[in-house]
Amino acid sequence: IHSVIIDVGKNRDLNKNQAVIDMNGLFGKTINVGENATKIQTVNDKNFAVSVKVGKDMILSIFKPTHGKYGVLEGVIKSSVVEVDDIVFTSGISEIYASNIPVAKVINIKKEKNKPFQDVTVEILADLKNLNYVFVIQ
Repeated sequence: IHSVIIDVGKNRDLNKNQAVIDMNGLFGKTINVGENATKIQTVNDKNFAVSVKVGKDMILSIFKPTHGKYGVLEGVIKSSVVEVDDIVFTSGISEIYASNIPVAKVINIKKEKNKPFQDVTVEILADLKNLNYVFVIQ
């Protein structure tokens, strides 16, 4: 699933580019709003990206999905302290996403000699299989 339709739209004051969350974290964003329905681009869509922060120093990076419920953090410099099980949050830099929405959990970190950045693999927190409730942040 890379997009879902919800049964509310302009009739409930929804607009394009509003953050959508579920009980666990960031679910996606609104991309198409009709009178009574709205299309949501989910956080695991290959074209999705969001500015995030991670680690005790809240290092900025970009979350991008890879496949299924997994993704990567781009631009985490090798000297940054990031640990497995760290929660990745939205940075608040974007106009769409408020700060501190949980996005993913770090599950693997790899540092290679010739690369300036760490390879950080994360698992998306939103439950993309159970679509009973999502919340559009207004």
